[in-house]
Amino acid sequence: MNRTGNAAGEKGNKKMKHNRWLRLYEVFVRFSIYPLLVLVGGMGVLACGLMVLLVFRVAGTVELPAVTSAQHPKTLPTPRPRQLKILPNPVPTATDTPTPLASPTFTPPPAQLPTSVVVAAVNPAPGAIPVVYPTVGGMPTVIPTTGAIPIIYPTPGSPPLPTIALVSEAEISPVATPLPTATPMPEYDYMLAEFFNSPTTNNFLLIYVAIVDSKEIPIGDMKLVGVRQDQNLTYESPLSTWFYEGYNAPGEVIKSGNVKFEPPGGIESTSWVLHLEDSHGNRQSDDVSFDVDINDKQWYFVKFRRKY
Repeated sequence: MNRTGNAAGEKGNKKMKHNRWLRLYEVFVRFSIYPLLVLVGGMGVLACGLMVLLVFRVAGTVELPAVTSAQHPKTLPTPRPRQLKILPNPVPTATDTPTPLASPTFTPPPAQLPTSVVVAAVNPAPGAIPVVYPTVGGMPTVIPTTGAIPIIYPTPGSPPLPTIALVSEAEISPVATPLPTATPMPEYDYMLAEFFNSPTTNNFLLIYVAIVDSKEIPIGDMKLVGVRQDQNLTYESPLSTWFYEGYNAPGEVIKSGNVKFEPPGGIESTSWVLHLEDSHGNRQSDDVSFDVDINDKQWYFVKFRRKY
């Protein structure tokens, strides 16, 4: 029993010692290791912040707060008075003084010159009018000029200059001014071959038109264009056919064409101007003018023939 109790007591003592060491280790870790880790972490954060601040400081992107003069007073240096340096006046040299120019003098003409000087053309143009002017010897001298009167400069003490006379040559005749030539009229491919009219009882203006070649063969795809002068209105006929069609009313004269010109409005007293055009609107003939009288009703026939 005693052995068993002693063994249990020793075992309990060892367990108590072991628990005591565990508590001491926990206290050491809590009060030494944790603050050390916190200290090391804080120093790491501070070091990182200093490095970032240094980088931005170098890059110039971080503006540090300004320090006021009240916090750090700064003594300004006393300005030094400027000294003006007086330079000596430049000594004038010989080149600085301008040299006066000699005034021009008038040289009189030689004694052998005549009492008057005449300026005339040196190279006269062909057919120029000669000019007579007196000289010292009293004999007139003829100098041909280009038609302009020579300029005479009198010299001092010379007598009054005589009147200068222009002498015309018999060979010179006035050139007739050419008359303006008339502008030639444009040539067209078609000419008026026939214009016929006859009385009618019809109240509408009717024109039979024949458009043929030099062999009287009808030509199609042409049209007659008429302008009513009093109203300045333009009318066009349909395109012509390549064959004859349509005849006038039975009478003494029978006419046939390959197109008709029937403007609206009926027969009225006015003037008409007709010409021929192709299907593209290109003019092909001269104007054909005629008058219409409401009191003398007529029907008309017009033939245009090609020149070739």
